[in-house]
Amino acid sequence: AAAREGGAARRGARAARGSFPPIPAARRPIAARKRAGAAGLLAPEGRAPPPPRGKGAPRTPQRARAAIMEDAEVQRQILQMTQFIKQEAEEKASEIMVAAEEEFNIEKLQMVESEKQRIRREFERKEAQIESRKRIEHSTKVNQARLRVLRAREECIRAAIGAAHATLATITADQAKYSQLLVSLTAQAMTKVAEPAMQVRCRRADLALVEAAAPKAAAQYARAAGCAPPSVVVNTEAFLPAAAAPGFEGESCAGGVVVASMDGKIVCANTLDERLAVAHDTNLPVIRKRLFGE
Repeated sequence: AAAREGGAARRGARAARGSFPPIPAARRPIAARKRAGAAGLLAPEGRAPPPPRGKGAPRTPQRARAAIMEDAEVQRQILQMTQFIKQEAEEKASEIMVAAEEEFNIEKLQMVESEKQRIRREFERKEAQIESRKRIEHSTKVNQARLRVLRAREECIRAAIGAAHATLATITADQAKYSQLLVSLTAQAMTKVAEPAMQVRCRRADLALVEAAAPKAAAQYARAAGCAPPSVVVNTEAFLPAAAAPGFEGESCAGGVVVASMDGKIVCANTLDERLAVAHDTNLPVIRKRLFGE
């Protein structure tokens, strides 16, 4: 305590005198000595303090050259950094362009392929439509040709029937042959009717020939059937149509007879026209083969 009081008294006296003696460097704190040395205020013992540095220091040629070299180095480093950044940017841009071009080519190929497929499907659809239309047209033409052939064949057969029908007039022109034919036709019709009493109808022009042929036909029927001759009556009230005149399109009869029972329930038409129709229906395949080679 006494020492502390003495130290305080000495500091008070110094403060009264207005000055403090400098503290030797060796007795200064370590941190203070470091700060002083860094600021250039403290020189080692026996050495001169270093020359001042900074703005206030004098600029020597060596320092000027060092400063110029430092500026050149800085500019060189900046240029290298700039070139490096520019090169990196160019490489990145090139990579982006290459990637974009690849994506563009891929997208373009996909679009082209998609459009090709669409065009191919459209072409196949139209081709199928055209083929279907061709088949339909071909089938239509074939059917039309077949119908024309059938019509032509029918017309040919009809012409043959017309020619055969025209020849029937020559049969009735020969009275002797036609009389024998009337006997056969009447007997055949009686066989179909097979009644004990029958009536015979004929054309008005054939009345005399039929009246003469009826008894002969009854006797022929009786011999073939092994029975008594039937009672035969020639109908003189209802005659068959006359032969067709040129240009006439109504009902006609080329000749022959119609035999029926007395009550008219059983009828057998055995005229030349009916016989020609039966021959046509029966022999139609033969007629077609003869005419068309089928």
